Amino acid sequence: MAGNEMQYRENTSQIHKEIYLLFKQANIIQDCLINDILCAMHAIERQNGVIYLGRIHDSRTYRISCNPNDNGFKLVFKNYEDRNRFACAFETLCRELGLQFYKYF
Repeated sequence: MAGNEMQYRENTSQIHKEIYLLFKQANIIQDCLINDILCAMHAIERQNGVIYLGRIHDSRTYRISCNPNDNGFKLVFKNYEDRNRFACAFETLCRELGLQFYKYF
């Protein structure tokens, strides 16, 4: 059992690193905001495991939120393609972390 838990922690740590790198590569927000988002994601993992994600229709904006009544983090991209590419990669990593996510547009 301890071996499985250690492997889980290593996998989770690797996914968090990939999420951090994804934000860095997108080059749209400062490091302090990236860290805030990662801290919020850690809290979500420990609580209910649900994250709210949104691609705002007719906008270059993508939102990440801890609850449906919160505006959360607003990310604005240069174009739709960058936003969609980021969103697909981010949602894949959330799935790998075991998070459930609800999309709202």
